[in-house]
Amino acid sequence: FAQDELEARLHKAQKVAEEALTVLHDIRQKNAKAIASALHQELVDLGMPKGDIQFHIEDGEGLSPLGAKSIELLFSANKGEQLLPL
Repeated sequence: FAQDELEARLHKAQKVAEEALTVLHDIRQKNAKAIASALHQELVDLGMPKGDIQFHIEDGEGLSPLGAKSIELLFSANKGEQLLPL
């Protein structure tokens, strides 16, 4: 392949990857809230009505097989306690 053709293919692949990452991020954001809400209900059922559980999503260290974001699950058993990673 010519250098120009390779660069064009690379650019196209990068654009497709960026679009897929945007879709993946949106899906994760939407589902993180729903999952955290369901997990909170489980905490209530377990007798921890003041417990809190959240997902923390932030930029990762570049593109990986898992995406470009880092996801961490945070938990607090009591109201006012700091959320800590699980």
